[in-house]
Amino acid sequence: MVKYAVFSQLHAENQRAASGSEPAAEAEPYPGKITLFLPESDQRITFEGRKEITLGRISEGQGILPDIDFSIHDGYNLGVSRLHAALKTTIRGVVIVDLGSANGTRVNGIKISPYTFGVLRNGDEIALGKLRFKILIQ
Repeated sequence: MVKYAVFSQLHAENQRAASGSEPAAEAEPYPGKITLFLPESDQRITFEGRKEITLGRISEGQGILPDIDFSIHDGYNLGVSRLHAALKTTIRGVVIVDLGSANGTRVNGIKISPYTFGVLRNGDEIALGKLRFKILIQ
């Protein structure tokens, strides 16, 4: 069983009560664009047509590399793990899963347990360690 939690700015206080177990949903390419907006650098990272995107930082000698490298955004000092989290598209929408990171993943200030999927909404704030960005789902 895979755990899901729904995150939204309006219902952040009710998230633990809304969490539950459901069967894993097959990943599907998201038909629209997904943009990560980093307010510190005013940079946008946009992708589309992907089933899964891994987030982390590249380190010398690392065997498996993340799709999006936050090294250039001071990822090491902000506590981003090498393979920190993943964004996936499912029949439930766009979800994020913490991949067992050392410093955790938060959505709108709520910590996600490792290997628990959190359904994302347009405009949600994500923190990988202390690195923060907004997700824009179109």
